[in-house]
Amino acid sequence: MRRALFILTLALTAAIASTANASQVITTHNGTNFSLGVNGKGEAMLTYTEEGRVRHILVSGAINANDPTTAKPQVRFDLGYDGGYKAKFSEDTEAQKALANLRSLQDQMAKATAAHNNTLRYSIGSKITDAYAVLSKLRDAASNYWKTFTCPRYDGPRLVELEVACKAPDGSYWAVQSWPR
Repeated sequence: MRRALFILTLALTAAIASTANASQVITTHNGTNFSLGVNGKGEAMLTYTEEGRVRHILVSGAINANDPTTAKPQVRFDLGYDGGYKAKFSEDTEAQKALANLRSLQDQMAKATAAHNNTLRYSIGSKITDAYAVLSKLRDAASNYWKTFTCPRYDGPRLVELEVACKAPDGSYWAVQSWPR
């Protein structure tokens, strides 16, 4: 039997459970080895195994979601099936500055080479090496972003079909449920 995997956030006020602020299907494939981590930025990282492959899904957004019974359109989570790599590297301003620096140095190197200016080429060469090292560190940090999440103990209401749940630093609850389809 296939099970749909949902992630949801719960907002609790004065220990009285309200409806989930947001919930969304993540996958309709069978998954195993679920783990969930949260941070103080309104993000969660869902990790699980699906068809023999480990998946890291960065979940964010859906702030102030509407009750699904209202006529208003539902706010949806942003799902990063790359584990946050794009958000933490491709769209990161520090990474963009480092990449622009590398391209500038490469352009300077091309001009120095065309001008047969070996002295300038040698001085730029070490700067290019340093620029690659900076980019490598930023790529590694983006690739391993999923490792920075933790799952503080969940102390919220009892949930059915619960796979894993955490309490975020802001007091919100994040949970993963698996439902038969």
